[in-house]
Formats: sequence, C-alpha cells, structure tokens
Amino acid sequence: MGSEISYIQQHAARAASPCAAPDPAKTKQVASCTILTFHFAARHRHIRMNPFDFLSVLVSIIIALGVSFILASGARLIRLRRRVPVHGPTIIWMASLFLIQIQIWWSAFHLREVSHWTFFGFLLYLLTPMLVSMLGYLLVPEIELELAPAFDLEAEFYANRRWFFLLLGAVFLIGFANDVAFGGLYLSVNTSLRAGLLLLCLVGFLLHTKAVQWLVALVSLGAIVTYLALVNWNL
Repeated sequence: MGSEISYIQQHAARAASPCAAPDPAKTKQVASCTILTFHFAARHRHIRMNPFDFLSVLVSIIIALGVSFILASGARLIRLRRRVPVHGPTIIWMASLFLIQIQIWWSAFHLREVSHWTFFGFLLYLLTPMLVSMLGYLLVPEIELELAPAFDLEAEFYANRRWFFLLLGAVFLIGFANDVAFGGLYLSVNTSLRAGLLLLCLVGFLLHTKAVQWLVALVSLGAIVTYLALVNWNL
C-alpha cells in the first residue's frame, strides 16, 4: 500500500503542475481519494445487475409519470378553483390512484427474488402501472382543464365513468393473473381486497347515480387505506 501511495503521489503531483513543486498535503489527499476509489471498484467489480434491477427501471418510469400527473392535477385544480368546481368522487379517486401507484411500487420489491422473466410475463406485470397511470388522465384531462374557460369535472367524470371502472376492474383482474404467474393464487387479504374492489368497480360501472358514485369512491378509498395500514405497513 505504501508503494501505491508513493506512486500515485508522484503522478498526481506531475498532473497538478508540471513546472511547480507539488504541495504534499494536496498530493496526499488526491492519492487517498484515488486509492479509495480503486478499493471500492475492486470490491464491487463482481456485482452484476439482476433481471429485476433492469426491468424495474421501466416500471419506475411509468409509476413516476402517473404519480407526477396526479400531483400536478391536484395543484392545477387548486390553481383553477375559481372556474373549475370541485367534484368529490373525482378528488377521492385521485387519492386512491395515488395510493395504488405507491402500492405497486412498494410491492414490486417482493419480485426481486424472481430470477426468470419472459417478455410476455413482464408485459403482463407492466400492464398494471400502465393502466393505473391512464386512469389519472381519464379523471382530469390536462389540456381541456387549462384551455377551457370553464370546466365541469363532474360532467367529465360521468362521461368517462364506464371506461374508468372498466380499466380499473382490468387492473384488479390483471393482479389475479400476476399472482398466478409469480407465485400462485390463494385466498389472502390481498386477493380479498382485489375481489371487493372488483365488485365495487362493477357497481360503479352499472349504476350512475350520485349517491352510488360517492359510496363507491369512499368505500374504495377506505378499503385501500385499511389494507395499506394492516398489510403493507413494513417492507
């Protein structure tokens, strides 16, 4: 180690100033940092990216876009509150979608043990964050909200209601398919929650009355919050 320090000190001094005399303190500092870098690289040169690390990058990007849109839409509704009346179920579903996306990211950690991935298996898993991100755009369209002199969130919700619940129900069905693909489908709190939310999606899809839509939105949010508090409190 002494010879390495001496060698690096000489070359660091020459690189710093070919004409002036080297500063011993600065040279020693450069040498120490360089040796630490070499030591770290030597220790970690055998670490390789596993399939989960590689594939989770795309999942992270999609979730980040979805979460970013939900947060930006919330801020946009506050900013445009004088010409965009608040619609309760829309706001509640925005909160639910935010929590669902965080849950998707949180639960993805448990797939780190999966060593074998196929293209279509990954595509099946990728459908969940993709659809949840799309649901945010159905709730709060960005361009119309900014350009329209007045915008009716309630009318927009009911215009897209069936598509919203259809895609949300597809998210829970795909969740069952992912359970089968990545470990097996069995009765648990997770599957019970999906089944309950799937039933609520069916009710929201079929019944358009305001009272029913309020009830579906509130019960769904309550179920999601309860599930996160009881089951996914710890990673």
